Amino acid sequence: MLELAAAAPTPVADAVPGQFVMLRGEWGRELLNPRAFSILDAPDPRHFSILAKAYGEGTRRLKRVEPGDRLVTTGPLGAAFPRPDAGVRDLLVAGGVGLPPLHFFARMAHRAGLRDRSRCTTAAATATTWCCSTTWPRGASPPTSPPRTAAPACAAT
Repeated sequence: MLELAAAAPTPVADAVPGQFVMLRGEWGRELLNPRAFSILDAPDPRHFSILAKAYGEGTRRLKRVEPGDRLVTTGPLGAAFPRPDAGVRDLLVAGGVGLPPLHFFARMAHRAGLRDRSRCTTAAATATTWCCSTTWPRGASPPTSPPRTAAPACAAT
């Protein structure tokens, strides 16, 4: 998980579940394009988080960013999910890269006081790729248990 903070409010504060951001570090002349990431959470106007797994050079570099490193952010982009609605019960099922927007949806529902309106479950190919169990909204239905071997909770995957 990568948590990002800005000195001033950003447009990402207006993000809703289903949207994403493009991120790129200041890596000089290297031809590394920005990478798209679904927003995991945006709790306030200056902070948001993403879930990233290192697949190539760009995501490996993002995994190595340090506090104070500058990232260029474009977004929020893309079509959003419908907002949580008190009159609707939601079944949220996610795995892998599908987890961030549903996690964000559950957080938004929780903040809106709709704690009992969603049921959530997640899946992963292995115990080491299952994460975010400890970041689920308090009071919301937690995701199902991970495989028997416990994995670190969103530890830089």
